[in-house]
Amino acid sequence: MAEAVKVFVSYSWGVDDKTKLVAQLDPLCKARGIELIYDKQELKYKDRISSFMDKIAEAEHVITIFSKPYFESEYCMYELMKIQERGSFDQRIHPIRADTFEFNKSKARREVIRHWNEFVASEEEDIEELGAGVAPDQHEKLNLYQQIELKVSGIMANLGDMVITPLEQLQADHFAQLLDNIALPKSEHPHIPESSDSEFLETIKENIVFELESHGVEIFRDAIRDELEKLLQKLKLDKLVGDSSNAIATSLITTLKQGDSSVPVITTVLMNAAQNCFDKRGRHFKAAREHHSNIQSAVEQLLGWLVLASVDDDYIQRLTPSRDHATAVYFELPVSTLGGVEIIVSRSYQRQANINAQGSILSGKHITHNKRVRTWKVSEKTNQLMLEVWNQVFKDLKKDSGSRLSRTEISKLNAELEIRRSDNWHQEHHILAIECSDLENDKDYSDTCEQLLNELDQLTLVRFGIADQQQVFYSPEHNLMSAVNRFLTSINRTINA
Repeated sequence: MAEAVKVFVSYSWGVDDKTKLVAQLDPLCKARGIELIYDKQELKYKDRISSFMDKIAEAEHVITIFSKPYFESEYCMYELMKIQERGSFDQRIHPIRADTFEFNKSKARREVIRHWNEFVASEEEDIEELGAGVAPDQHEKLNLYQQIELKVSGIMANLGDMVITPLEQLQADHFAQLLDNIALPKSEHPHIPESSDSEFLETIKENIVFELESHGVEIFRDAIRDELEKLLQKLKLDKLVGDSSNAIATSLITTLKQGDSSVPVITTVLMNAAQNCFDKRGRHFKAAREHHSNIQSAVEQLLGWLVLASVDDDYIQRLTPSRDHATAVYFELPVSTLGGVEIIVSRSYQRQANINAQGSILSGKHITHNKRVRTWKVSEKTNQLMLEVWNQVFKDLKKDSGSRLSRTEISKLNAELEIRRSDNWHQEHHILAIECSDLENDKDYSDTCEQLLNELDQLTLVRFGIADQQQVFYSPEHNLMSAVNRFLTSINRTINA
């Protein structure tokens, strides 16, 4: 295991008591393999405060939680000055604004300067009464206060020139912008691959190429190429470089990322190519008829891989699922559809998306959706959720809603979840998705999740419908889901006609 990145925190105790920022940061850091070090946690009986502050000054990474009390604290300002003296100041600090104090404004700087002017004058008067040579430690302290008085305005002006993301935005993004500058998320979960997302994007392309070059799919591939060339010309994008499967795959992914709300790669390119092969009126129908089963398989596989490229790359880089339990994974996703849940979870696990259309709803083939809340009494709700997963997994052993799973049955369900997810040829990755709008008591909800993930540590639990302004897909989510649903519905109707 690689050694954890050490990050110190420089902050005002009083402000943290109100904001609880250190408590918010701690679990997020742990999820990335970052060791968050702060005085309340680190300092033990008889430890020296000055030694700890010197460690902060020497640290490669320091999260500085700025506030008005911060700039008026001798301890905080000592740490900040020492960090500056060591060099690489901008690279080593990771700032957060904890209050509305506008330290980038001249008026705010004057307030702090006046504070230190008055404080130093008072200290000078008191020490002068002691007489020269008396209490040398007091003279050293005075020297520190005088340095702060001289330097505080310049330090604040320097910080004021630095772009600092508002606290509300950082919290909404789970501090991803700040933590990405320290250590990018790394999975320690046994089922989430360690390879980078950029590497997985190459895998997506390779799988699309494989499907396009499968036996009996040549006619469908040519139909895709023809439709793709028309679309590229319409959108005034670069033409295909050659007619190889690799060129087609690259162009499909690139065009999907254009973010057009009509999602033409799916609604036009794939739809027209497939209809021309399956519909009796299609220009490729006669030539493709004897290969329909091969083409149908390729259509399903292509869509399952291609939709993974619809997720914004930057969002996936920032997404850090919670791994507080042994092997369970918990996601909070700012999506409003079950199809969105399936696509993002699939991209995170670096597997093909298993999407299907259920009427007008797009979902994942193995998603258990908790549609209603009868109670948030923790033990009852936990059993209800486990029962719903049981009925999704063991369709031939369904239980009534009032049943209660035994310890043996819970163990059986947990083992089955692991075995089915590990099956490379017929994988079933079961997900329990709970809508945010269902929640009445967040404390009861979090307690239920805690108990559920302890009972079923092979489960992937998702809370979705989280209000968030993050860009998740290149196209608007509902447009993307409608396009995929329309494609699946139309193709299935044509094939079964």
